[in-house]
Amino acid sequence: MTLEKAKRIVGNQGTWALRNMVRALKMLPRLNTPEDEERLEAAKVVLKSRRI
Repeated sequence: MTLEKAKRIVGNQGTWALRNMVRALKMLPRLNTPEDEERLEAAKVVLKSRRI
């Protein structure tokens, strides 16, 4: 997934919000829908790009 696509999926979220999203989506992965899985991957990509 590209950074541009990931930013379109998660929107303009703060770093703290993305960390909370990743934490919540990783709690019970079997309950996640395919959209949730895509959002989880996108949040991880955006967080990785923000780390220096």
